Amino acid sequence: MNLQSHRNRRVPVTVKIRDGRKPTLKQILRRTQGEKPWLLREYEALLALLRELNRENELRALITKGVILSIAGLLSGYLLLNNPIASPFVAAIGFLIPIWKVKIYAIKYEKHISLQLESALSLITSSYIRSHNLVAATTENLPYLDPLIRNVFESFIAETGVNVNMVTCIQNMSRRISHPIFLEWCTSLVKVYNNSALTEDLIAIVSRLSSVRIIQSNLETESREILSQYLLMLLLLVFTLPLIYLVNYSWFLYFFTHPLGRVAVAFSLGALIYGVNSIIRCSTPIQFS
Repeated sequence: MNLQSHRNRRVPVTVKIRDGRKPTLKQILRRTQGEKPWLLREYEALLALLRELNRENELRALITKGVILSIAGLLSGYLLLNNPIASPFVAAIGFLIPIWKVKIYAIKYEKHISLQLESALSLITSSYIRSHNLVAATTENLPYLDPLIRNVFESFIAETGVNVNMVTCIQNMSRRISHPIFLEWCTSLVKVYNNSALTEDLIAIVSRLSSVRIIQSNLETESREILSQYLLMLLLLVFTLPLIYLVNYSWFLYFFTHPLGRVAVAFSLGALIYGVNSIIRCSTPIQFS
């Protein structure tokens, strides 16, 4: 009887992580939802960004450059600043400089592509509705397109010369630009090619792209003053030590000899990293979904 009751008794099961402690609720939710660690998420985001820019082969060189700069920053923090607390922040800045450069380039590239897509799709859509000949409509507008966009449509025209399946050519063209509205435009173009009564869908998509550009322009206008003030504060933070050096050299030495001064320098470097990341994040173009 005692043996049977012992078998039926439920033994509570506790989940433990590697160091023997019980996991927190946040860790359990991350495991349940399959959320990846922060560093892995940042790596995958960088890889996806390089793929969109067709620069995936530069990933190894980018990481190598970041590692070299981080080692240089770590050594400079110990040797030049004589501040072990600030050395990891200097190393982080060195590692992030190439990544920041890629992200800023991607922001400019995406804004440029959106602007040129609006013009290109508007011209080609108008010509196609008038002539009902997609190849002719694309060919006559090639001189007015931006070189980045023109290469995509030139490849499309070249493919139509060897492939009689127009639907396949349009689908292949949609993969050459990573843009949601361009993909939707190509999908609608396939439908219009099979049914000319659906031409209004193309006009609606071009209008939506114009609306996104107008919203983006309004947001940039409203946030330009805020970002400029934020950038000014970061510049003041960077030039604080040189200004203190010119005003009072004894105060300047305080930041490199006293423990509180070293902590203040490390805190300033951390604020610099956070500020630059915030500026880049706020400058990212709006995404259409």
